[in-house]
Amino acid sequence: INDFTVRTDFDEAYCDATLSCEVVLENLAASPVVTTLEYTLFDGERVVHSSAIDHLAIEKLTSARFDFTVEQPQQWSAES
Repeated sequence: INDFTVRTDFDEAYCDATLSCEVVLENLAASPVVTTLEYTLFDGERVVHSSAIDHLAIEKLTSARFDFTVEQPQQWSAES
């Protein structure tokens, strides 16, 4: 992983949120590779969401993006 960005956007009622993630993958090998990106979101020990993006072809740098809904996440701010 070369870089990543995570963003959360709440619905209008501030009940559920969409978690969006963009991951930049870097291949340091001399030849292109095909790989799988697996990701899991935990709430303590509980798995909230888990999935994978298969068949990612990486020559040098490749971006992968995924989004999913998190129902009733615990909200926080820097002030709380």
